[in-house]
Amino acid sequence: MSPTPREVFLRLVHGVAEARFDELPGLYAEATDVRHPMATPESAPLTARAELAEHFGVPPEAHADLLIDAIRRAAD
Repeated sequence: MSPTPREVFLRLVHGVAEARFDELPGLYAEATDVRHPMATPESAPLTARAELAEHFGVPPEAHADLLIDAIRRAAD
């Protein structure tokens, strides 16, 4: 049986929180449309599972650095 939307969402949230990034692309359809509306600078939509795999393949420290930089810019 396929997981419910709620189960998929919880897998995504827990996967991000627990840094299980290699599991996350499999939660998305092959053709998808993921946008990060709060990204600074603005980022292009991720439209394929392969793009998500590349996105999630970035080390968590790099994501944290990008977030810290965005917060600093917003505070200025």
